Amino acid sequence: MFTTMTEQLDDILDLTCGELQLPPSWHDAAEEHYHAICAWLEALGSELRLFRPIMYPQGSFRIGTTVRPIGRDEYDLDLVCELALDYRQNEPRVILELVERRLRENGTYRPMVKRLKRCIRLTYAEQFHLDVLPACPEIPPAGTRLRVPDRELRLWMPSNPKGYALWFETRSGLYLAALKRMAEPVPEQQTAMEKTPLQRAVQLLKRWRDITYRNDADRAPRSIVLTTLAGQVYAGELSTSAALTAMIEGILRLTASRIEPLDVRNPTNGEELLSEKWREDPADYRLFVQNLRVFKQQWDEALTTSGPALAAILEELFGDETRRAFKRQAERVNAARSSGTLRTAIGSGLLTTGASRSIQVRPNTFYGDVSADS
Repeated sequence: MFTTMTEQLDDILDLTCGELQLPPSWHDAAEEHYHAICAWLEALGSELRLFRPIMYPQGSFRIGTTVRPIGRDEYDLDLVCELALDYRQNEPRVILELVERRLRENGTYRPMVKRLKRCIRLTYAEQFHLDVLPACPEIPPAGTRLRVPDRELRLWMPSNPKGYALWFETRSGLYLAALKRMAEPVPEQQTAMEKTPLQRAVQLLKRWRDITYRNDADRAPRSIVLTTLAGQVYAGELSTSAALTAMIEGILRLTASRIEPLDVRNPTNGEELLSEKWREDPADYRLFVQNLRVFKQQWDEALTTSGPALAAILEELFGDETRRAFKRQAERVNAARSSGTLRTAIGSGLLTTGASRSIQVRPNTFYGDVSADS
């Protein structure tokens, strides 16, 4: 099954990412709700119909890096509602109210609606939030660049969700997918094994963030900041562990010897500052760098550890999902042992099903629970 310790570690990481996934039934439900919302916003009688609303997913939902939340059941999923109007002639508050008013006209949506700083949230209890972000094309037109409302600042802020998704997919090596995904449907859900090393490493980085800041969530870096930094330093590593190693080391290099916080901008719209929170509170930036250094120390230890010690380190970094990943790996090992295909590679002692220089592992003759140490 594995010819090196790194392969075994990568398998655990990939299985962990599978545990962090949006459940397939929830993805299907999100797609169904997405289409229903689109139909309602553009239906006959809608105030928005005049502005030809176009809906499409953005953020982790679009690029396949969603992670299971800690401490609550709902995922956050983001949608853009692009309107064909001149933002310069409309206050951000007015456009937010326009979208909110249309959603509240629907008896099903009315109790689910909540207006946030830049979007309208629909809460599907114990499943997910769908955040609808109103947006208008940049003027003069500039590719896929947009302006989005900020209710508190009363300003139209620069953005480019489509361009960002294309950039990330290209960085991931998903060239064909990037070229094909110029239409607007919700992307098909990938299994963890179908994702690229960059996608999986971003999922793990976000989960580490959630674990590290679970008691101080207000100081946690935004997902898009972590995703952007990860994409910038990714150099085509072919495994999850290698991508995560390069990611940690690369981000630390970017922050080395800096006194002022690092500015992280949308790589497809330099006007959009993604890390404005760090500029407002440099202490949060310094805390992030400090936490990332600790992460590197723990990760370096994980790379040279195996067995129960490795399980303990990974659970500390990435949470309970790693325990389930170890259990799933152990179940596969036990199934191979029972079928008589499991072997031990001579020299390394690693479990395998195909090494030429190996010794067969005899099936168990006892019965009991599968443990992470199997």
